Amino acid sequence: MVMRLQVLHIYMVMRLQVLHIYMVMLLQVLHIYMVMRLQVLHIYMVMLPQVLHRYMVMRLQVLHIYMVM
Repeated sequence: MVMRLQVLHIYMVMRLQVLHIYMVMLLQVLHIYMVMRLQVLHIYMVMLPQVLHRYMVMRLQVLHIYMVM
């Protein structure tokens, strides 16, 4: 009976450790994923106004050339 309890206890502890490791890894992966998503979003947010600005400038130049001609 005592042996069975010890075995059960060891089994439970091992299960808990595995679960804990799994949870920690999952959290790290999630964290990395979130950070990457944020970086991509940030880059996109920074780039978008620049692209828009260039597009507007080009449109204006074309318009100007058209007006002068």
